[in-house]
Amino acid sequence: FVDFVKRQLLEDYTVNEIFKGGWTVYTTLDMNLQAAAEWSCYRALEGQADDLEVALCSVDPDTGYIVAMFGGKDYYSDQYNLATQAHRQCGSSFKMFTLTCAVEEGMSPGTMFNGSSPMTINGWTVANASSGNYGSISLEAATWYSLNTVYAQLIDQLGPSKVVDVAHRMGITSPLGNHDAITLGTEGVTCLEMASAFGTLATGGTHVEPICITKIVDRNGNVIYEADPARTEAISPETAYAVTKVLEGDITRGTASRARLANGQEAACKTGTTQDYRDAYFVGYTPQLSTAIWMGTRVERTNIRVNGSLIYGGTVCAPIWKNYMDWALDGADLEYFPTAATPNYHLQNTSPYKPVTTEEVTVYEYSDTVPKDEEIRREEKEENYVKTITIYISLGPDPASNPGGGDNPGGDNPGGGDNPGGGEGGGEGGSGEGGGA
Repeated sequence: FVDFVKRQLLEDYTVNEIFKGGWTVYTTLDMNLQAAAEWSCYRALEGQADDLEVALCSVDPDTGYIVAMFGGKDYYSDQYNLATQAHRQCGSSFKMFTLTCAVEEGMSPGTMFNGSSPMTINGWTVANASSGNYGSISLEAATWYSLNTVYAQLIDQLGPSKVVDVAHRMGITSPLGNHDAITLGTEGVTCLEMASAFGTLATGGTHVEPICITKIVDRNGNVIYEADPARTEAISPETAYAVTKVLEGDITRGTASRARLANGQEAACKTGTTQDYRDAYFVGYTPQLSTAIWMGTRVERTNIRVNGSLIYGGTVCAPIWKNYMDWALDGADLEYFPTAATPNYHLQNTSPYKPVTTEEVTVYEYSDTVPKDEEIRREEKEENYVKTITIYISLGPDPASNPGGGDNPGGDNPGGGDNPGGGEGGGEGGSGEGGGA
C-alpha cells in the first residue's frame, strides 16, 4: 500500500517535494482492515504451491477510500503489486456489467433464455462449465449458475460496445476490447478497478473515484492537498437495485454459497474463473465495503489447484472474502442496500436459440418388479427447443402372463386354502388334506 501511495504522489509531485519537503501524508488505510486482509490471504496460501498468489483490494463505496490492500505474499522479493498493477482476466465476474447493461436497456432478469450447451453464435462456440445443460432458464438464474451460453446470447443482442461503456462508467479504467467474448471476462482488469466498479452498485448507482490519500500537510502545517474524489451517477438507482437483487442470489442460491457472512449482513457478488483455470476471481459487496479477490500465479500457468482441486472463484476466493468481511464487519450494525423502483422493462429476448419448453408425458406399462402406481423410469429428449420428459408408471404384473386371473401367477390361491397346497398345512409334499397332486 505504501508503494502504491508513493506512485500516486509521483504523478503530481517531484521526488524532492515528496521526500525532502517535510510533508505529512494522510492515507485511507484502515489498519484493522489491513490486518484482516493479510490474515485472510496468508491463511488461504498455507500449504499450497510456492508460486500461488492472492491479491485483495477493498474500498469504501461511499467515500472511495481504499481501506485495505494485499498485493502479493512477499513484497521484498517482488514489488509488483498484484492488486493494482496486474491486469488479469476476471472470468465470469465481468458478467455483472453485461447484466447491468441488459437491465439498463430494459430487459427483465426474469427473461427466459436457452441454457443449453455447447452453442455456436455467429461462429463463436461457447460452452457452460462442465458443459452443463440447463434448458429453459431465466437470466437471473443463469447469473447465479454463471451460464456462459446465456451470456453469449445476451451480449450478441446488446452489442459489446454498450457493455464496455457500462463498465467504464462504473469504474473500469483499463482499455477493453469491443468483442462478444468480453462478457466472459477475457479482458485484463485489476482488483482495484473491480472493487471500485462493484461499489457503484452498493451506493445505488453512484461511482466514487477510489483514492488512497486524504490530505497532505507541509512542514508549516499548511494543507497543500485535500482529497475531493469525483462522484458521478454511473447508472440509475433503479438499475443498481435490480442488479444487486440478482447478485444477492449468487450467495443465497448460486455459485458463492461459501461467502455467506456470519453476522447476517446482506451481500451481493459475482464469481469468476478463467479458461484452463489460470485465474479465480470473486468480487463481493455490502453497503459498507466492496472487495475484490484474485487468485493465480505471477507467471501464468494452467490448471492451478488448491488442496488438490482445480480453482474456481466460488471455491477458493469466496472463503477469503468471507474471512476478511467477517473480521471487517464484526460488531458493526447491519446495513441495507438502497432501494429503488422497478425499472421499465420492455426489451425482449430475440436470440434465435429459443427458450426450451418442457412437456411431460405419462406412460403406463406392466412390471413384474415395480409395485403398481410407482415410477419405473423416466426418459428425456430435446428436439426443436421442446424437452419431452416421459414418465413410465407401473400397472403391476401383466395379467396376460397370469392365467389364474389374480395379481399373482396362478390366482390368489388355486387350492382354495391359505397355502398353495389347498389344505390347512399343505401336507408334506404340498398335497394336503383337501389338495390334489
